[in-house]
Amino acid sequence: MNKTIRLFYLFFAVFAGMFISCNSSEPASPTDSSIAFNTSLTYDSLTDINGNKYHTIIIGTQTWMASNLKVTKYLNGDLIGTTSHATKDISSEDTPEYQWAYNGDEKNVAKYGRLYTWYAITDSRGIAPKGWHVASDADWTILEEYLSSNPGTSPNLVKALAGTTDWAVVSDTMKVTISSDLSLNNSSGFTALPGGRRYAIGSFNGMGKFAYLWNTKEYDTYTAYYEIMGYSNNEVEKTNFSKKYGYSVRCVKDN
Repeated sequence: MNKTIRLFYLFFAVFAGMFISCNSSEPASPTDSSIAFNTSLTYDSLTDINGNKYHTIIIGTQTWMASNLKVTKYLNGDLIGTTSHATKDISSEDTPEYQWAYNGDEKNVAKYGRLYTWYAITDSRGIAPKGWHVASDADWTILEEYLSSNPGTSPNLVKALAGTTDWAVVSDTMKVTISSDLSLNNSSGFTALPGGRRYAIGSFNGMGKFAYLWNTKEYDTYTAYYEIMGYSNNEVEKTNFSKKYGYSVRCVKDN
């Protein structure tokens, strides 16, 4: 009887070990499979300090991350702060350095990345992977000028940048917007997705409709530039607002 029991436990242990081994293997894709990239283009891959993996894409003379930054550590290993609850009001803080998952839900990170304050993305410890940097005003200008002249198979700049999924759809036939015929999007491989934003007072909005992407250029003491892509728009908009807002981040490879 004891021998039978020992054999049973031995069999169980071997089976369990095989099951765990099979299910802990790394995915073959260089980044999360929930993102629909342009299958006609060739991507490379990049890994950050947290072990998150990203597709990267060459566009003109630049190499960009093809999905939003997910990192929770600075390059020296220090943690990037977050708030005790995702909707905490930080508007009274002077230079808040934080990151959040949209609505505090970590399930949103794989596809949309994290939202960062401007103070976090410009900290001297650095949040971009080694050999990379957060997109500057000059980087955005180079990208937009290149794609305005070379949109590929997409009809305009904003559709060349936007991904083919997740954007809310509107039936506006007067202009060629991101959401008009999503299959025409993303000729560049940039794969912009509508990850929304976080207000300083703590509320989140815009997921599914807007991509807000930081620009490192400062406008004044309280505001900085960022790029907006909206589902019903036919161009990329550059404007400035509070450095305490949480926006998405794209990184560019150093020359």
